[in-house]
Amino acid sequence: MKVVNGMSVIGLDIGTSSAKGILLSNRGQVIGKSYRGYAVSSKSKSHFELTPNQVWEAIVSILNELASLDNKRNIKAISISAMGDTVTPFDHQLVPLHNSLLAFDTRSARETTFLSEKLGEKWVFKTTGMPIHSTYSACKILWLKNHYPRIFDKTVKFLCYEDFIASRLGADYTISYSSAARTLFFDLHQKSWNEKILNLCSVREDQLSRPCPSGISIGHLSKKVAKETALSEKTQIICGGHDQPCGAIGMGVVSEGSALDTTGTIEVILVPFSQPHLNETMFNAKICCYNHCYPNTYCSFSQVLTAGAAYQWFKDNFFQTNNDQTKDSQENVYQVIEANMPSHPKNLYFIPYLSGSGNPTMNPNAKGVFYGLTLATNKNDIARSVLEGITYEMRINLELMESISGTTIHKMKSVGGASRSNFWLQLKADITGKTILSSKNVEAGCLGAAILSGIGVGIFTNFEEGIDAVNRNLEYQEFSPNREMNKVYNEKYHEYKTLNKTISQLFSFI
Repeated sequence: MKVVNGMSVIGLDIGTSSAKGILLSNRGQVIGKSYRGYAVSSKSKSHFELTPNQVWEAIVSILNELASLDNKRNIKAISISAMGDTVTPFDHQLVPLHNSLLAFDTRSARETTFLSEKLGEKWVFKTTGMPIHSTYSACKILWLKNHYPRIFDKTVKFLCYEDFIASRLGADYTISYSSAARTLFFDLHQKSWNEKILNLCSVREDQLSRPCPSGISIGHLSKKVAKETALSEKTQIICGGHDQPCGAIGMGVVSEGSALDTTGTIEVILVPFSQPHLNETMFNAKICCYNHCYPNTYCSFSQVLTAGAAYQWFKDNFFQTNNDQTKDSQENVYQVIEANMPSHPKNLYFIPYLSGSGNPTMNPNAKGVFYGLTLATNKNDIARSVLEGITYEMRINLELMESISGTTIHKMKSVGGASRSNFWLQLKADITGKTILSSKNVEAGCLGAAILSGIGVGIFTNFEEGIDAVNRNLEYQEFSPNREMNKVYNEKYHEYKTLNKTISQLFSFI
């Protein structure tokens, strides 16, 4: 690895309710971290918004904290990993004309139907790699046009969070291929905005940022922002990426046969491809395909919509916290729950559709189900069945991703909340039959963005060098499947799938 003494870079990760940042040395070591939260506002069950200026204030605060760790002003670059889909209209001075419409804001259902009818679902999928859904920016922009025409007409730029924050820092209006894909305007094959979709939504190409590959320089910090953040005007801004593939860069998940499992409120399994896959299986399962942040590579991901959320639901409703016990044992509440779970699975099954089902059915009417309850069932049995049900869904999605790519995944890296639970990680290994590699308390999106920063300014000569430098400093714990438990779970998994199919058929009539 090329050693450049004293140089460091920043990786930012912008999420729904918080932003994070890390300062990374040229040797791939995390020098410091920073975190700031902000509030999501909701006027109804379908309306979820962010205030762009609050997010910007969080970013400025993070940059100041990270800059304070390097008094020699040797921070050379900043790059951004950001949530996709969320979009905001801005005027010519980059002042927001409306709050940001978040990805899971579903108010644009009618606009989604309109686009589907006018363009055709299969055409949209084959062109953009995205299954048409209200998640994507185009549907939200069309909603603004229909409901706030004066704001729509005044809008100079429609920006996602990656290009909004980069532009506010001082960069040109530029967006990575991976984030551009999440708008539903982006042609996967041409790597450019699709004129047909733009015209249908009455959006001009100059109202969007210029798509470009991740890891290239797109500008320098403005004089104003340099003063606000105590950073140098020479600090370069490097094109980042959508949070999922950016996190995969951070963890080195860039080739076929690898996978990244991210478990938070939802669980996401990302798999890289050497070429785009747009087959019938993906279309029916409503699974996307788009550009990875890694060069000449594509990726896809599937989702379990209530993973950590289902576990938290169990904790909040079934487990009465004993504060003294938790404090005395120095264990958190989840560790206490897991310590009391039975050592082997029971004949109890939990279908974790507490907010509808994720891939491959994506049924918003699906509901959660416990099957096998008896008078002998206790809360500890239920606790284990909750984790098992989430992990059965994970295996369904993992097998689906393997069938799409035509490759077998033997090892999988795990990040997010579940990566802090050895019990759950071992359960994942036993149920899936895969080896799980976990590095605790890792901010994968920040690491990926920092690697892109290092590549953009030449601290790392290529992606491999940056990935190797970072991963060399991560301590991975390996969880291999227990053969006996895996054999037991193979039988129970097939029973789960049979039950799942029966229940899904029931909810298809609701």
